[in-house]
Amino acid sequence: MKRFLAILALAGLLSVLVAAPATARTTKIPFACAEHQLEITSDGTAWVTEDLVLHVRGWTATYHNTGDALCAGFGYPVVDFDLSLVTSEGVLWGTNHYVLDAYDGGYDFTWHATFIADDPLAPDATDIWTGRYVGHGYGEMAGWQVRGRIVERTHVLVDEIGYAFLPGDH
Repeated sequence: MKRFLAILALAGLLSVLVAAPATARTTKIPFACAEHQLEITSDGTAWVTEDLVLHVRGWTATYHNTGDALCAGFGYPVVDFDLSLVTSEGVLWGTNHYVLDAYDGGYDFTWHATFIADDPLAPDATDIWTGRYVGHGYGEMAGWQVRGRIVERTHVLVDEIGYAFLPGDH
C-alpha cells in the first residue's frame, strides 16, 4: 500500500511539473523608435594599433527617441568599439540609459553589435552596424525587461525594434 501511495504521489508531482510550462504565458509588447543624435558629449579615448584597428572607449552622446511610448524619450549611450581600418569589420558594445517621456522611469541597457562591411545579408547597404540589446527597468518601469534589435542607419539615426516584458513575465 505504501508503494502504491508513493507511486501516486510521484505521478501527481510529475503531472504538475509537466503541466506548468504548458500553461505559462509571456506577454510581449512590441515597440519601435527612431533614435536621433542630438549631441556627442564625449569622444572618449581613441587609439590605433599597428594592425590598423581603431579602438574607442567611452564615447558618449545624447539621443532623442521618437516612436512608441515604451521607448520614446532620451537615451544616453556609452559606446566602446574596435574597428579594423583595413576591412571595416569590428564590434561595438556598451550601455544605454533611457529616460522615457510617458513614464516616470526608463531602462538601463547593455548591448552588443557588429559593423557591417559590405555584407550582402545586411539589412540595408547603407547601414553602419547592427546589434541586439537587453534592458531592465527602473522607476515606474521597475521589474520590466526589454529586448530587441538596433541598427545604425546613418551616423545620427539608429532604429530600434523590440519587445517589452511585464514584471515577472520574462
